[in-house]
Amino acid sequence: MKVVPFAPWGHGGKTVEVVLLSRREKQILLGLCRGYSTKEISSLVFAKLRLNPRTIDQRVKMMCRALGLGSRRQLIVWGMAHPQCWLPDTYVEKHMHPSGCHCRALYCTAMRMAEPAVEELAS
Repeated sequence: MKVVPFAPWGHGGKTVEVVLLSRREKQILLGLCRGYSTKEISSLVFAKLRLNPRTIDQRVKMMCRALGLGSRRQLIVWGMAHPQCWLPDTYVEKHMHPSGCHCRALYCTAMRMAEPAVEELAS
């Protein structure tokens, strides 16, 4: 995983950290987001991984550390909140969008659309 500072246009010169996932990291994260266990990911045919489950666990820990995340679950949420991370040679913002974010990212839009349903279930 490559983490670099980036100064997007229109942010007043402020830099944000962006990441570029390696092909292997994308494959592991995709397996996690699909709900596969470490053992299942290690033998995924579509990715031809054939990795030792311990190697996958180490990669997951390294990705969490690089992104500042505390758990595998948070890594899955990060992957789903940043769907552009699956695209080749695409840098993605490192940070998570805050709850109630009103940007136009796919994840934030979906969360806003789900709010009424969640509130209805809570009452």
